[in-house]
Amino acid sequence: MVDLITHLAGRPVAEGERELLRRSLVGEARQNRAASVARMEGAAVELIELERASGIEGARLRSERMYDALGRVGVFADAPPDLGTVVSQSVSEWARSDEERLVLGESDIEGFLRYASLCREVQGGGALRLSIGDRGLVYQALIKRFNEGTPLDRTSMLAIGAGFWAAKEDWRAASYDRQREFAVGAPFPPPMTVTSVDYALAIVAGDLPAHAANLHATLGPLAIEPASDP
Repeated sequence: MVDLITHLAGRPVAEGERELLRRSLVGEARQNRAASVARMEGAAVELIELERASGIEGARLRSERMYDALGRVGVFADAPPDLGTVVSQSVSEWARSDEERLVLGESDIEGFLRYASLCREVQGGGALRLSIGDRGLVYQALIKRFNEGTPLDRTSMLAIGAGFWAAKEDWRAASYDRQREFAVGAPFPPPMTVTSVDYALAIVAGDLPAHAANLHATLGPLAIEPASDP
């Protein structure tokens, strides 16, 4: 179960939450073994599905499963309260679309910021350097774009954020030709010399579908992997 929640949240489950999860699952197994076995078997199937997913559709699938988990649907139906608490704290939801059953979690936003930083580096502007206040501005801009953008905007944002934890290593390992293809195809905002926060906000306001399509076409399709660091 912890591996499934890690994939849904896009980052490792904190140590304290792991213990809470363990106690919750042990308690359920003692009270209703049949329900416990069914839940764990369902979690294993869902994890395999997520591990095999990639690209833009993979990012959408993960977000839909995250939405279900937070709503206690499917594998998480009738879950013990503490299990729901672990899911909620691990995901750290910032926005959602009930119509499309999508959730924007904190790891999606952090992955998006890493992508924006790479774009700036590729243009020669250096990695993003954001203050706490700057990060707040970018977070709010991303949430606003998620809430007010098109369905394709939302899916693209998730595909950039969820996919970029894997993309960082793929970029480093990519050949010169693949890196050049990425740089040529990305709709970078001009100019590259603006401040870090202005650059990040320009990426948020830019052509997200084009960014996502180029990212996965040139460096992927990328697996939807959780961050290796908390």
